[in-house]
Amino acid sequence: ATTNLANNTTHTFTTNMELNQMDIDAALLQERNVESTNVARSMRQIHEINLDLASLVESQQETVDAVEEHAYNVHDNAQRGVSHLQKAKDMMKDGMRNEGFMRVFFVVMGVGGLMIAI
Repeated sequence: ATTNLANNTTHTFTTNMELNQMDIDAALLQERNVESTNVARSMRQIHEINLDLASLVESQQETVDAVEEHAYNVHDNAQRGVSHLQKAKDMMKDGMRNEGFMRVFFVVMGVGGLMIAI
């Protein structure tokens, strides 16, 4: 009877250890499943963030292209403006020279006219 009791106790102890190990394995599997689900959810969120960023970059690229086009237009207009200012400066110099010539001409004519009149 003592041997049967020892065998039953050993069998019960072994069975309880096996049940405890199975409970531990099941708990570990459940924990892994929860973590895998969390990782998959996080990966979906990262993917959505990447898609949003790609969309923002694409929409901002249109704005950057427009700003670049305006910058080129401003540069071209500024160069034309400088060219026009240079031409105006040259024309003013020529006009002043001609104006000075005309003043001398009229003074000489005026003096000549006075000399003739006297």
